[in-house]
Amino acid sequence: MEHLKLKLLSMKRYQFILTMIGISILMMMVSSFILDTLDLIAKERPVEQKSFWYFFSALIPAPIVETYVFQKLPIDFFWESFSKKWPLLFISAVPFGVLHYFKEYFIRDIIYAFGLGLIFAYAYIVARKREDMNPLAAVIVIHAGYNLFVVVAHLIVD
Repeated sequence: MEHLKLKLLSMKRYQFILTMIGISILMMMVSSFILDTLDLIAKERPVEQKSFWYFFSALIPAPIVETYVFQKLPIDFFWESFSKKWPLLFISAVPFGVLHYFKEYFIRDIIYAFGLGLIFAYAYIVARKREDMNPLAAVIVIHAGYNLFVVVAHLIVD
């Protein structure tokens, strides 16, 4: 894990952002495969209406609000409490996952969101250690990039 952190710290800003978006997408694909193999994907999931509000909320307010509430606030609040920063991943990711469970009412969503919450929290922690990057802005862009991928994938598949 230390090697990954050092690599992420040495990347250019755009490389860091694109790498973290890619890791988020890869995590979602691996999770989908595992959950499908375990038959945990809900077959009766309602199809969401693809309205302007659906696209707008997925790409702008959701990443801004969720990053602020679930990465910035808890990580910054507990930053000095831990010499090792890995507990901050869980302090951030657990509520992020739970929120998505209550929103969608599917156990699959809490698993996806928890995994994404870990990645977004890790990105926030690494970006916070970089001098050339605002961690809040970086994770908002990473979150929006991931959501853009999901929205486009839904358009293609549905």
